Amino acid sequence: MSKSTFLSSGSVRRLRHGVTALLLSLLPTGTLAADPTWIEIVIPLEEGRFYSPRELGRQCNEKLGTDYPVERLPDRCELEPSQRLALLLLAELDAIRVHIEADRLVLEWPDVEDDQFRRQRRAWLRRCFGVNLDEWPEGLGLHVPGAFDPRARSVLLVHGLESGSIELEPLAGAFRESGVQVLTFDYPNDGPPSWSGERLSRELNDLVLCHASNDG
Repeated sequence: MSKSTFLSSGSVRRLRHGVTALLLSLLPTGTLAADPTWIEIVIPLEEGRFYSPRELGRQCNEKLGTDYPVERLPDRCELEPSQRLALLLLAELDAIRVHIEADRLVLEWPDVEDDQFRRQRRAWLRRCFGVNLDEWPEGLGLHVPGAFDPRARSVLLVHGLESGSIELEPLAGAFRESGVQVLTFDYPNDGPPSWSGERLSRELNDLVLCHASNDG
């Protein structure tokens, strides 16, 4: 047997441990109901091996409630052997349901109404397919006045669900007339609240650090 094809028992053991570590990092976790419903995504395969990340992102937007800009995704990629292996082994662990057929790839996982589980599912898609579902929508986030003075009186306005900062403009105008600086925060109405909360916390912290460094 040639050296190029031979694996020692130690190499096999390390390979098995490496695959196990990969699976543990991909494994979606959460509290499942006794008989959960399953979300199904069906991705066409060309020549049994080419799929569209753009179509995957589109179905994630539709069925997982994400808001990913699919136009940034490539329209054609090869389903790598390592991806096939990870998918099939995850199916063996009953983490997801996977069907790889000649003309399509079918992925199913439990529809768990749990924010932590949703985050892990996003991470799973990112690691397996390179689809980053956590990208913040362009134009949303913390909006700070151009001449912001960290020592002046300020107020932060955050809109409610199914709304936007434009709805708060009368209130914002009243604050400005009173000499109060107005900061606003816009978030996607279809995203998990904790995702928006973490984004706001990070942007406020960045704002504090920025002005702390500017003050010397």
